[in-house]
Amino acid sequence: MNKSIFLLLGVGLLTLLAACGSSPSTPTAAPAQPTALPTAAKATAAPTAGATDTPLPPPTPAPQIVYQEDFTQPREGWETYHQSDGDMAVENGAYHMVVRSPTMFWVNVPLAEEPQDVLIEVDVSKRGGPEDGVFGLVCRQNPDEFTGYVFLINGKGEYGIAYNHDFTGLDWLGDKGAMQTSEAIHQGQASNHLTVACVGSTLTLAVNGEKLLEVQDERLSSGPIGFFAGNPTEPGSEVLFDNLTVAVP
Repeated sequence: MNKSIFLLLGVGLLTLLAACGSSPSTPTAAPAQPTALPTAAKATAAPTAGATDTPLPPPTPAPQIVYQEDFTQPREGWETYHQSDGDMAVENGAYHMVVRSPTMFWVNVPLAEEPQDVLIEVDVSKRGGPEDGVFGLVCRQNPDEFTGYVFLINGKGEYGIAYNHDFTGLDWLGDKGAMQTSEAIHQGQASNHLTVACVGSTLTLAVNGEKLLEVQDERLSSGPIGFFAGNPTEPGSEVLFDNLTVAVP
């Protein structure tokens, strides 16, 4: 497999239904002439001819799972990397990333086909390094231009979505223009469940079941997905990824 690590500088979905009814009391004697239709009969009467009720739309298909990995018996294709600047490998039932330099690593998920629209879920936990060390998911990577959308959190409870430029840094997406803080994110070394959606031009990040950010960007439409971890300032980030699910809407 081609090496899928690129240098970066600076640095979730669905539910509802319901119904009701009533019944009339029994009369003590039949009247000579009926005076009114019972309530239930009104509720179940056929619609009059010529009704123009708008038909209900068809149900939205459930996402189709195309890849799952818990790293107990990992599939082939996961990158193994051991160098002075960091390590990436499947170890002890998780994908383990260590970044020893003030840069960022990412590794591709070994899918048979590169998705256009994709839903990604994974458990991620920080095991060491600076508080502002970032980690998360990438979609729509462009290996030729070293670009992609990154969905990140850090050990301080911050989050963001950004467009990664070649080797020139991150273009933060959304009204705030930088990482924001959320109580939904477990800080320190606790595990967090990330859900990411890249569907059309809509990019969505949810953490531990709470949607935190949704933005629009049309620069990238397809490409590989992956994990990433890195250090905007100090080296030493260590992160574990587990229980990966990839689906297409």
